[in-house]
Amino acid sequence: MTTYQAQSPALFLSYQPDEHAPDGTNAFDSIKSFLEPGSTATAEATGSSILSKLPAGPAPADGSDALWSLYNVLIGIAKQIPHDHPALVKLVRVVDRLGRSPKTTVTQQGSDNEETLRPLHTFGWSLRDIFAPPEFRPNTPSDAEKDAYLSTQAFMALLWSGGLVEGWNFALWQLRSALEEEVEQPEEEKLLVAAAALCVIHAGPQIWQLVVDPPEYTGPDNQSHRPGSRFDGPGGYNFKRWEFWLGAFEGQAEGEDLSCRLSKRAVAVMKGLGGDV
Repeated sequence: MTTYQAQSPALFLSYQPDEHAPDGTNAFDSIKSFLEPGSTATAEATGSSILSKLPAGPAPADGSDALWSLYNVLIGIAKQIPHDHPALVKLVRVVDRLGRSPKTTVTQQGSDNEETLRPLHTFGWSLRDIFAPPEFRPNTPSDAEKDAYLSTQAFMALLWSGGLVEGWNFALWQLRSALEEEVEQPEEEKLLVAAAALCVIHAGPQIWQLVVDPPEYTGPDNQSHRPGSRFDGPGGYNFKRWEFWLGAFEGQAEGEDLSCRLSKRAVAVMKGLGGDV
């Protein structure tokens, strides 16, 4: 029987140190070795090796240069892994190990004097910085740029599905920009739809839970979760919006290009979770 590992194409990962940040070569080398086919390393051991090089915890509330460098190494590797490659899941397992350390965890005290642990507290900030899609004006982005964008979107959805980062805002922004807004260029629309489909494929249950039991949004959060111009309904997560997204993916699923194929998979996930609503 052919295994996924045998089917998966080889990875050619590279790392360019940032002269303005701590060198992340050790972290990169550890992860690269773990992701190689046939590696006997484990996510647990790989994460522990990386953690051994970090300053003692707890993590500073506003992050640190060491954590910023580490998170950029993780994102840089994710960009180089195809969105459907099993190594992306293995990378998320390393992040899970990192998140179980006081070195990456912030302790916050609420108004009721109860302490809250926030693992990977500043990782979301780094992810937000790379969330936006590549610009299609004045020039169309390269295939490599588009591939890297899809890889990071799959990575973020996998992190959210694993409870490692908060992704409800990223998901809603992605679905709105792809399915609810007018997009002038067909190629740009297809890229956005593909990214939104990956979000549903990897984090569909999280999205569905918020539709069934939506949180209340106020202030800036309420504004950021407004609907797009194509959707005549309330913002935030709700059944009407879910039904609209399902119909939009069904409309995008006719064809054989990547966007169509991923839309078909998104439709299957949504119907598996909520039926035809």
